Amino acid sequence: MGKSWGARMAAEVASLDDIVATALVTPALGDQDQVQSLISRIQGRVAIALVEDDEVVDFRATKGKIQAASKGRELMWIEAKKGGHRVVEDFVMPLVEFAESARELFVHGGEL
Repeated sequence: MGKSWGARMAAEVASLDDIVATALVTPALGDQDQVQSLISRIQGRVAIALVEDDEVVDFRATKGKIQAASKGRELMWIEAKKGGHRVVEDFVMPLVEFAESARELFVHGGEL
C-alpha cells in the first residue's frame, strides 16, 4: 500500500512478478501517459482509494485517468466524501478486507 507519492512507488513495485495485491491511496500518479504506464504494468489485484474533497489529488481527474488506463480491468474502488489528502477512516475496513481477500496468495508453499 502506498499513499500519494508513495502510491506511485507502490504501483512501480506492483509491476514485479511476485506482487499479488496493491492498494493505491489518494494516488499522485502523474499525467495520463504516466498513469497508463503504471496501471498497465500492475500484475496483481488493485484497490484504489480516493477522497472527493482531496485538495492535492483531484478526485474526478484521477479517477478518470485510472479508469481509462485500466481498460476494463477489475479494480476495487474505495471512495470517501470528506477527509482531504489522507488515509481516512472510510478506507480502513475496505483495505483490511482487500488484504484479507488476497491473503491466500501471500502464502508461498505452506498452509494458512
